[in-house]
Amino acid sequence: MNRKTFLATLGAALVVSLLPKIEVFKNKVTLVPASKEDIKYFASLDRINEHLHESQETLISLGESLFSIARRYEVPSETVFLVATELARQNLSAVDVLSRTEDSVVLSRISNLI
Repeated sequence: MNRKTFLATLGAALVVSLLPKIEVFKNKVTLVPASKEDIKYFASLDRINEHLHESQETLISLGESLFSIARRYEVPSETVFLVATELARQNLSAVDVLSRTEDSVVLSRISNLI
């Protein structure tokens, strides 16, 4: 998948993520702007995929897993995505990036670095 196709797919996913927000306003047609968190999320996934070159499904699953790690260990999601980006730069697979990200977060929490 080339970069243009990937960005178009992420844009479509962003629109789909807004659908629950639009349903709240059924009686009025209102355009709901994307939140800053949504934009940061997709930008972070794009940076990670520059190194991993994974499919959309794998990347979305990786993003959900990274959010799960952030919630589980009470760490800001930006920190978790930054760690994953740095590990992806080392040409690791998506599975290795995920497991090493979790290990890094756990060790950082134990040593009170984050």
